[in-house]
Amino acid sequence: MKKFGFLMAVLLVAGNLMAQQRPGRNMDPKERAKTTTEQMVKSYSLDADQQEKVYALNLEMAEGMSKITSENRDERRAQMQKVQENYTKKLKEVLTAEQYEKYAKDAEERRQRRGGNRSRN
Repeated sequence: MKKFGFLMAVLLVAGNLMAQQRPGRNMDPKERAKTTTEQMVKSYSLDADQQEKVYALNLEMAEGMSKITSENRDERRAQMQKVQENYTKKLKEVLTAEQYEKYAKDAEERRQRRGGNRSRN
């Protein structure tokens, strides 16, 4: 019985450590912006000028998201949505129509994978 209890404790600790180490969860805004920009450069074939502008937008968004501290879930969600909408509006000005169309499609697929049915503009 002691072995079983010890085994359960080890599994619980290991599970908690793995859950806490999900990529991107605890990155600082600069790391998150850099990683996101690198992914976007590959996915959307950004030129040097776009890469610089997209990094600035990604940093602005990451910093905005990291400043959201509300305990109220609905309030926090509204603040996050406002940051996201501002980001999307500015991103649309930087990307070409084709790049933005692919970005919007990819964003919708990510929402679907997360189980989100929320409608977006």
